[in-house]
Amino acid sequence: MAEADPFRAAITVSTRPKPLFAAKTALHFAAPLRWLRLKAIPPMGPVHRLLVWTIVFVGIHPREHIQAQVTAVILRGQPSCSTCRVSLSLQATLGDTNGGPGEIHGNVRTVMTRPNGPSLVSSFAWGELLAQYDRHGVFERKIGRLGAGPGEYRAAWQVGIEGDSLLIMDPGTGRLTFHSFRTNREVGSTPMALLTRANSVARLGNGTFVGNVVIETPGEAGYPLHQFSGDGKKTTSFGSSLPSLRPDLKLATMRILSSSPSGGLWVAHIVAYEIELYDNKATLKQVLRRDVDWFPPGTGRIVTPQPDGEPPQPKVVGVQEDAQGRLWILSVVADPKWRDAFSRERLPPRRQGSPAYYGVESVNALYDSMIEIIDLRTKRLISSTRVDEAVAGFAGPALAWSSIGEGGQSGIVRIRLWALELRDN
Repeated sequence: MAEADPFRAAITVSTRPKPLFAAKTALHFAAPLRWLRLKAIPPMGPVHRLLVWTIVFVGIHPREHIQAQVTAVILRGQPSCSTCRVSLSLQATLGDTNGGPGEIHGNVRTVMTRPNGPSLVSSFAWGELLAQYDRHGVFERKIGRLGAGPGEYRAAWQVGIEGDSLLIMDPGTGRLTFHSFRTNREVGSTPMALLTRANSVARLGNGTFVGNVVIETPGEAGYPLHQFSGDGKKTTSFGSSLPSLRPDLKLATMRILSSSPSGGLWVAHIVAYEIELYDNKATLKQVLRRDVDWFPPGTGRIVTPQPDGEPPQPKVVGVQEDAQGRLWILSVVADPKWRDAFSRERLPPRRQGSPAYYGVESVNALYDSMIEIIDLRTKRLISSTRVDEAVAGFAGPALAWSSIGEGGQSGIVRIRLWALELRDN
């Protein structure tokens, strides 16, 4: 990429409410004060009139609706380093077979590693304990106990690591539990019923949490992101200039979250190649968009891939900023032979009224991965690498994970840990 112009374009993105939305907001505020009638709005005093027009033009509503204007950077074309590639090096394979204590059941939700320490695996399967493995993939122990008492949980939905503490988001009990690696015991817990249901969670430098979760109350509905204080109180809802709650477009509001070294938050859309940076006060600071043929924006509808249908849609599965000021983005795209991933016989309907379907026998046969790196200082794409492995996300700094096996609620899977390295070949 010799020049910036063919591959970058600056456009203005405003997250201030649209006029129509602001007008609706004005009526929302006016109605409780009996300013509205069925046929007309009666004359208002100067104070009331000023308040309504201020709402319409300035957009006064909950604080989270107002954001500064941000310039989006669009990255097109090929990377600036034509010889740079990301290599994957297998570090360990986690999970026992043949009934061993380290078996992993169900689809894996989270894989986390401690620096120079063990790895932890949480499963989608309800009632599965967190499993801990050493650096070589050998099973060590289960974390905690099942239940609702101290040191217990029902489902490890989200997992984080901070020093010697393991953070467990448990929707079964609606609380965040802090668990000690050293003693294998709970050292504290906080009620966080809303946050424990989040699709993705990140803790910011100021100690607050942000979760990508659907909240259907009037003040929060339609916003994909919600910020919580350390004691579990929601403080801010943000992430959309025109919030809209569409149950039929669930993927449109799903995000991947990752804390930035500066104390802020990286937010990746799942079905659109768009990455946003917020500071720890939920103010939008930066937008990066990738314009490439292999990642057309999705509609947000959940579509089950079938061999006689369209290729599976691309998805962003991970975002991470490294110590060198580079942003790594993991995506999955359809494998050239994606139709070979399906079972040979149709399976019975998943629910009444739905059609029979073909199950996926191998996620790795269904997807390849794209690993791209952006220089945050110059806003240029450094490298773009396609690999024949369906990575599922980051497990730590420069470390990704993928799964192999049958999957499903009753299946047994194993986890591969991959070290990522940028090389100039």
